[in-house]
Amino acid sequence: MSRHFSREAFLRLLLGPANEAETARAIRHVVDCRRCRAIGAGCLLPERTGDARNPLVAILEAEASGWDEVMTAESWWEGIKDLSPEGQIKKIRSTASLQSLPVFEAILADARATALADPYLGESVVHAALTVADLLPEPRHPRTLKNDLRGESLTVVANCRRLAADFPGSTAAIEEARRHLTQGTGDPGLEAGLLSIHCSLCTDLGDFEKALVCVRRAVELYRELEDWHASAHNAVLEAGCLLAAYRPAEAIERAHFALERMPPNEARLQVLANLILTESLVILERPLEALPVFMDAKLLGEQADPATRLRVLHCEARLLDGLGRVRESEKRFRQAIKAFFDQELYKQAFVTLLTLFECLCRRGALGKAAALCEEAIAATSQAGEACNEQIRQAWEELLAVVRIRRLSDNELIQARQYLVRNWSVAAGVFRLPRVAAAVNASTPELPVPPPVPAAEAGPNSFQAAREEYERQLVTAALEQTGGKRKEACRLLGISLNTLKARIREYGL
Repeated sequence: MSRHFSREAFLRLLLGPANEAETARAIRHVVDCRRCRAIGAGCLLPERTGDARNPLVAILEAEASGWDEVMTAESWWEGIKDLSPEGQIKKIRSTASLQSLPVFEAILADARATALADPYLGESVVHAALTVADLLPEPRHPRTLKNDLRGESLTVVANCRRLAADFPGSTAAIEEARRHLTQGTGDPGLEAGLLSIHCSLCTDLGDFEKALVCVRRAVELYRELEDWHASAHNAVLEAGCLLAAYRPAEAIERAHFALERMPPNEARLQVLANLILTESLVILERPLEALPVFMDAKLLGEQADPATRLRVLHCEARLLDGLGRVRESEKRFRQAIKAFFDQELYKQAFVTLLTLFECLCRRGALGKAAALCEEAIAATSQAGEACNEQIRQAWEELLAVVRIRRLSDNELIQARQYLVRNWSVAAGVFRLPRVAAAVNASTPELPVPPPVPAAEAGPNSFQAAREEYERQLVTAALEQTGGKRKEACRLLGISLNTLKARIREYGL
């Protein structure tokens, strides 16, 4: 398929000097390209239309008149969407007016929107769209076009299953979608859409390198198509993948890239990009810089879908922890965890539990961390088949270790990636060494405690020695961490507020 046309390119052809060669190419292209016909038809305002005898104008006017069919198709779908899935398919099979391309597109658009709140219902809606695609009359709708429609539908199925944490099912749907698209028209937009969903699936499964390959190819295709909305969407996907891979600096760069090129009125994408920026800055221990970014995301997210609002809540909990507001952070984490469980989004619930576990470990609250592990182990029974036995065993392993010692940052990342990768696919057993020295051999040594003063020296001498030792501890921790207060807190096992108080007290 030849290169797609942008709105600017259509305006040049319709308003500018005659260009017979480019007009002929546009005519050949729009005959087979629904996307470009729609863009061109949107340029047909009376004051912008050139020669009415131009064949390109006639094609685009026909497309514009077809918009009435789109609105009619949406009303037809509204009339049957409340039927049972069997009732919908029966009605489609028995009603010729429902067997049209506009009806297919109306149903598939509804499936995409529905999937965000209810992926199971979203997949059910897709089956109605597939029924329409199968019944489209030939030769008006050739087999190559119908394979495009099947591939596009199965791409939505793959995303529904991914959102429902059915990762094997999502993988199977992607493979089937790809098989149909290879027998289709070769539309690069459909290929890019499939790559985008494949990226999200690979990110969920912890295969970050493959995810990046998929999404970067999708961005490249969308740029060639001059589809800036989809290009920005996939740049946000890439930033999210980099964040999940614990590459926060790169995630920040890609999130800024997406925001700078994002079309106006893309509120949900702006929210997601700002949440990625917020979490990345928190990881890099720049919470004050993250605060205004998060407030923008929170304001925009008030009107977003439920899944996005939960992401805002999760991100707020992380930011509050980074700011040292421990009590408020735990409250937000608890709210997010409960909401995920209530909506049966078990994977997100356990990932949020693990994020709270990480925060507790890093500030040395090991008793609370152990209690949280016990809570997570009990919750695996609630998830049932959605959570395999290995996830339960991983939490049991975390519990066994945290009762003995604090986990290192690398071990926490290892635990997170194990949970993501093995959520629904059996793999190796998760094990951590029980001896802290085996993991933290490179941890800098803190000062040796001073000798306890003799009893006759009096209580004041003991207090002075203890204060001197605490001062040496804080000084050594700040030196070893290059002045990074949060890392010093982890080393000392104290909160950020306590560290700040000691710095002021000892004049450091």
